[in-house]
Amino acid sequence: MKRKFNNLFLLGFLGVIIVGSFFVVDIWGTFWGDKNIYWTATNMMLQYDQSSNDFEVYVKGDLLQKALDKNKLLYLEEDNTYSNLSIEDFQYRLNNYYKVKSSNLTKLLFTSFFTGFFLAFLFTGFFKYVPQVQEKPVEKNEDTK
Repeated sequence: MKRKFNNLFLLGFLGVIIVGSFFVVDIWGTFWGDKNIYWTATNMMLQYDQSSNDFEVYVKGDLLQKALDKNKLLYLEEDNTYSNLSIEDFQYRLNNYYKVKSSNLTKLLFTSFFTGFFLAFLFTGFFKYVPQVQEKPVEKNEDTK
Protein backbone atom coordinates (compact mmCIF):
# COMPACT_ATOMS: atom_id res chain seq x y z
CA MET A 1 0.00 0.00 0.00
CA LYS A 2 1.47 3.31 -1.05
CA ARG A 3 1.52 6.02 1.59
CA LYS A 4 0.00 9.38 0.86
CA PHE A 5 2.29 12.37 1.44
CA ASN A 6 1.58 13.93 4.82
CA ASN A 7 0.40 17.55 4.53
CA LEU A 8 1.21 18.37 8.16
CA PHE A 9 4.82 17.38 7.59
CA LEU A 10 5.03 19.48 4.43
CA LEU A 11 3.44 22.51 6.11
CA GLY A 12 5.73 22.13 9.12
CA PHE A 13 8.82 21.71 6.96
CA LEU A 14 8.14 24.77 4.82
CA GLY A 15 7.15 26.86 7.84
CA VAL A 16 10.28 25.93 9.76
CA ILE A 17 12.47 26.74 6.75
CA ILE A 18 10.83 30.11 6.08
CA VAL A 19 9.89 31.38 9.55
CA GLY A 20 12.85 29.61 11.17
CA SER A 21 15.27 31.52 8.96
CA PHE A 22 13.72 34.81 10.13
CA PHE A 23 14.01 33.55 13.71
CA VAL A 24 17.71 32.74 13.32
CA VAL A 25 18.42 36.10 11.69
CA ASP A 26 16.55 37.93 14.48
CA ILE A 27 18.41 36.04 17.21
CA TRP A 28 21.76 36.65 15.57
CA GLY A 29 21.14 40.36 14.94
CA THR A 30 19.79 41.00 18.42
CA PHE A 31 22.43 39.28 20.51
CA TRP A 32 25.53 39.04 18.34
CA GLY A 33 25.08 41.82 15.78
CA ASP A 34 27.13 44.99 15.55
CA LYS A 35 26.07 47.32 18.38
CA ASN A 36 28.08 50.30 17.14
CA ILE A 37 26.02 51.09 14.05
CA TYR A 38 23.14 52.74 15.89
CA TRP A 39 24.82 56.01 16.88
CA THR A 40 23.16 59.31 16.09
CA ALA A 41 24.56 60.65 12.83
CA THR A 42 27.26 63.30 13.19
CA ASN A 43 25.30 65.76 11.09
CA MET A 44 22.23 65.29 13.32
CA MET A 45 23.76 65.66 16.78
CA LEU A 46 21.37 66.50 19.58
CA GLN A 47 21.27 69.53 21.84
CA TYR A 48 20.99 69.18 25.61
CA ASP A 49 17.24 69.79 25.71
CA GLN A 50 16.66 67.01 23.14
CA SER A 51 18.68 64.44 25.07
CA SER A 52 18.13 65.36 28.71
CA ASN A 53 15.62 62.52 29.15
CA ASP A 54 18.20 59.92 28.14
CA PHE A 55 21.08 60.84 30.42
CA GLU A 56 22.46 63.46 32.82
CA VAL A 57 26.00 64.82 32.90
CA TYR A 58 27.56 65.89 36.21
CA VAL A 59 30.65 68.05 36.63
CA LYS A 60 32.23 67.62 40.08
CA GLY A 61 28.87 66.73 41.57
CA ASP A 62 26.89 69.52 39.85
CA LEU A 63 24.48 68.89 37.03
CA LEU A 64 25.96 70.20 33.77
CA GLN A 65 23.15 72.72 33.32
CA LYS A 66 23.71 74.14 36.82
CA ALA A 67 27.48 74.29 36.35
CA LEU A 68 27.00 76.20 33.11
CA ASP A 69 24.49 78.59 34.71
CA LYS A 70 27.05 79.40 37.42
CA ASN A 71 29.78 80.00 34.75
CA LYS A 72 31.97 77.30 36.24
CA LEU A 73 33.10 75.90 32.89
CA LEU A 74 35.61 77.71 30.72
CA TYR A 75 36.98 76.88 27.30
CA LEU A 76 40.51 77.71 26.16
CA GLU A 77 40.30 79.25 22.69
CA GLU A 78 43.05 78.93 20.08
CA ASP A 79 44.27 82.45 20.83
CA ASN A 80 44.86 81.47 24.51
CA THR A 81 41.82 83.33 25.83
CA TYR A 82 39.10 81.79 27.93
CA SER A 83 35.41 81.90 27.19
CA ASN A 84 32.43 80.73 29.23
CA LEU A 85 30.67 77.70 27.91
CA SER A 86 26.92 77.68 27.43
CA ILE A 87 24.56 74.77 27.02
CA GLU A 88 24.36 75.45 23.26
CA ASP A 89 28.08 74.65 22.98
CA PHE A 90 27.41 70.99 23.77
CA GLN A 91 26.11 68.48 21.27
CA TYR A 92 25.50 64.80 21.86
CA ARG A 93 25.50 61.57 19.96
CA LEU A 94 23.53 58.71 21.43
CA ASN A 95 23.79 55.01 20.80
CA ASN A 96 20.21 53.91 20.11
CA TYR A 97 21.01 50.22 20.33
CA TYR A 98 18.75 49.65 23.34
CA LYS A 99 15.75 50.92 21.33
CA VAL A 100 16.66 48.73 18.36
CA LYS A 101 17.20 45.72 20.63
CA SER A 102 13.78 46.27 22.23
CA SER A 103 12.16 46.37 18.80
CA ASN A 104 14.06 43.25 17.71
CA LEU A 105 13.05 41.35 20.85
CA THR A 106 9.39 42.12 20.13
CA LYS A 107 9.80 40.80 16.59
CA LEU A 108 11.71 37.83 17.98
CA LEU A 109 8.75 36.95 20.19
CA PHE A 110 6.52 36.49 17.16
CA THR A 111 9.04 34.63 15.03
CA SER A 112 9.85 32.26 17.91
CA PHE A 113 6.13 31.56 18.46
CA PHE A 114 5.51 30.75 14.81
CA THR A 115 8.71 28.70 14.54
CA GLY A 116 7.47 26.59 17.45
CA PHE A 117 4.04 26.38 15.82
CA PHE A 118 5.51 25.02 12.60
CA LEU A 119 7.85 22.69 14.52
CA ALA A 120 4.77 21.18 16.14
CA PHE A 121 3.30 20.56 12.67
CA LEU A 122 6.60 19.09 11.51
CA PHE A 123 6.84 16.63 14.41
CA THR A 124 3.14 15.74 14.27
CA GLY A 125 3.41 15.00 10.57
CA PHE A 126 6.62 13.04 11.08
CA PHE A 127 5.23 10.85 13.84
CA LYS A 128 2.16 10.04 11.78
CA TYR A 129 4.53 8.24 9.43
CA VAL A 130 6.27 6.24 12.13
CA PRO A 131 4.45 2.94 12.49
CA GLN A 132 3.12 2.30 15.93
CA VAL A 133 4.83 -0.59 17.62
CA GLN A 134 2.34 -2.97 19.17
CA GLU A 135 3.43 -4.89 22.17
CA LYS A 136 3.05 -8.63 21.98
CA PRO A 137 2.09 -10.37 25.18
CA VAL A 138 4.90 -12.40 26.66
CA GLU A 139 3.97 -16.06 26.99
CA LYS A 140 5.33 -18.07 29.85
CA ASN A 141 6.91 -21.34 29.04
CA GLU A 142 5.27 -23.89 31.29
CA ASP A 143 7.38 -26.84 30.35
CA THR A 144 8.34 -28.45 33.55
CA LYS A 145 10.40 -31.56 33.20
